[in-house]
Formats: sequence, structure tokens, C-alpha cells
Amino acid sequence: DNVNSLLAYLRHYISDFFAPTEINVNIDFQEDESNSAIHPMVRRNLMLIIKESCNNIIKHSGATAVDVKCKIENNFLKLIISDNGKGSTSAGSFFGNGLKNIRKRVHEINGNLKTETSLNNGFHIYITCPLQNITLK
Repeated sequence: DNVNSLLAYLRHYISDFFAPTEINVNIDFQEDESNSAIHPMVRRNLMLIIKESCNNIIKHSGATAVDVKCKIENNFLKLIISDNGKGSTSAGSFFGNGLKNIRKRVHEINGNLKTETSLNNGFHIYITCPLQNITLK
């Protein structure tokens, strides 16, 4: 139940998920030097956010490349998921219920979510959340 074990799991999951596709995946995870504990609710929701994002990239993006970055700063986890796919004029129309689920999960862990998309410019998700001391919602 620590940050580094979560990052190892996510690396493995993402690599395996995209392995049978033609999508080039770049995973850039900064190891947590203090190997902080992570709240179980944060761990669970981050895993589900990654799964939802990967599924939507495969199903809807038309991407040839995906970047997933994660770093830990001041007991906060910062996660960026980006693809180079077709994008959309509206994040809601691109992800539909998937984005609603991601928003709900980020809210449950007291995180912040920002999305960016435009036609032919891919889809980008930025998440920041505390690793501990969360108030469950």
C-alpha cells in the first residue's frame, strides 16, 4: 500500500493493455523517494481512472501515441494522460460517460481534474490529488 507499488502496477497494466495494439506508449513515472503510504481509496480510484482512460483511448481516439506521466510533489500525486488522437471540440462529447466516471472518481479523492482537447490535437487529462489525509466523499 505504497506509492511505488502502485506505480509499478500501473506501469505493468498500461504496458500490457496497449501491447496488442499499434499505439506507441511512453510511461514516465517518477519514483517516490520516501515511498509514501497511499490511501486505499486514492489507490483504487487512480487504478480505475487509468483503466477508463486506456479504454477510451483505444475505442475513440484513433491515437498512434500515448504519454502517461506521474510525479509526486509535497505529498500530492500529479498524473497526466495524453494521446495524439483525433480529439474533439468538446471533452464531454469525446469521453461521454467515461469522463463523467473519471470526474466522479477524482472528486471522491479530493483531487483536481483538468481536460484539454481540440480537433486533431488529441485528448489530455491532468489530475492532481493528495496521497493521504483525504476526506471521503
